[in-house]
Amino acid sequence: MEPQILTQRLRLRPFSTSDAEAFAKMNSHPEVMADLGGPLVREASDAKLERYITAFSERGYGRWAIENWDREFLGYAGIMHRSGDHPLGEHDEIGWRLCREVWGFGYASEAARAALKDGFERSRLTIVYSYTAADNERSKAVMDRIGLRRKPALDFRAEYDPIGTWQGLVWIAE
Repeated sequence: MEPQILTQRLRLRPFSTSDAEAFAKMNSHPEVMADLGGPLVREASDAKLERYITAFSERGYGRWAIENWDREFLGYAGIMHRSGDHPLGEHDEIGWRLCREVWGFGYASEAARAALKDGFERSRLTIVYSYTAADNERSKAVMDRIGLRRKPALDFRAEYDPIGTWQGLVWIAE
């Protein structure tokens, strides 16, 4: 039986290839992708989905697909392992992204809180990072709501295509 996390309003489950259409639709929305350099073309979205599927099968944790009780795709939340070539070195990072039509209902906080708890309890992680751009007030609010602590000493700059130089503000959970 595949792992899942149930919350008051949501079901979190590993991604599958059957999520490709809904995932691509979310990743093609200009507002949803504004902080990541704009919408993804289908090939890039499919490649990201494959990374999420692979990460979960290899590590036992990763980004969870978020569904409501009607099994409608709402987005994702979860912890990804980052390699040593990241400015913060090798680490685990929690992130989330929701379809634009479900912003403002508290789903990101509910799902991220559940994914973080699973990361510490089931996967036995000891520290998890999260980062966002300075102007991403929605993500900063989620970080605060799920109990992450701001760590300015860890802020970093990185070069990302097609964004260019990106300033990451860092939070942690221990």
